[in-house]
Amino acid sequence: MNIGLNKLAVAEEVISSAGNILVAAGFEPDEIAQLFQQAAQQLVSGDAISSNEKLPDIEESDDDSIDIDDIMSEFGETDSVKALAKLKRRADALDRPHDNPDALEKCYSLAEKMLPLIGESQNWLRIKAHNNNIEIVDDHNEWTSSASDEELDREHEIIFICEFDWSYPLSLDFIDTVVSELVEKGEENKFFNIVNEIESRRISLPSSPLETIEEGKSIIALKSVFWDHVLSQSVEVQETQFLDSFVKATGFPRPSYFLIGWLQQMEEGGLVERYKASNRWRLRVI
Repeated sequence: MNIGLNKLAVAEEVISSAGNILVAAGFEPDEIAQLFQQAAQQLVSGDAISSNEKLPDIEESDDDSIDIDDIMSEFGETDSVKALAKLKRRADALDRPHDNPDALEKCYSLAEKMLPLIGESQNWLRIKAHNNNIEIVDDHNEWTSSASDEELDREHEIIFICEFDWSYPLSLDFIDTVVSELVEKGEENKFFNIVNEIESRRISLPSSPLETIEEGKSIIALKSVFWDHVLSQSVEVQETQFLDSFVKATGFPRPSYFLIGWLQQMEEGGLVERYKASNRWRLRVI
């Protein structure tokens, strides 16, 4: 390997690049030649910077740095957050889904539209935080419960993804309500559609909707058991006593009146008849 030739090639490349830069900066050829002559004289005299001399540190300008307040301002202007705010306004105009089956259907439809936007918003936050070396945490309460004193002192420097801005956290509250109603009404297909959407988009949830979903899974798993138990009845039964006995026998995690929604679903499907006799609700398999 010819080290001399390599050094010469490097030198030629440096000189050529320097010349091109000076031309681009507006220097004439004779001016560039004069600059090179001056540089040569400085090198010979030793006035030029030696290879061992350390250049002074240059402080980085933080004009381009972004803090959490800047991110919050940008976040509020993203298309996904603006769209979420509009959907939430539409949701607020609906009747409570607990009292109105049509309202539940409309709420479910809105929830389906919200989830992709929530996922998009959270991904935007994650990328923005990563690019600016800002810590991002999913659950504020969980973080606080285990944080050290030093970590608590810098709490204001952290993005808590589930409560970062008002727009989509309010939408998460709405999702929580819809999920709870779907479980109560026994709408397992719609319930799992929402759960799958949340999981596939890796949406971070605060503790309340997480608990609703986990409890919902365990409750929905008992729906087929309940239906089979109802359909096995060969005679008329007094509804309250029947439901109480089922809750006690299975350890059902909700009060017996919760099961009325499932009975109503069976009634709408033509599987059972519910009617009052002697001022008490009765139940009969059709």
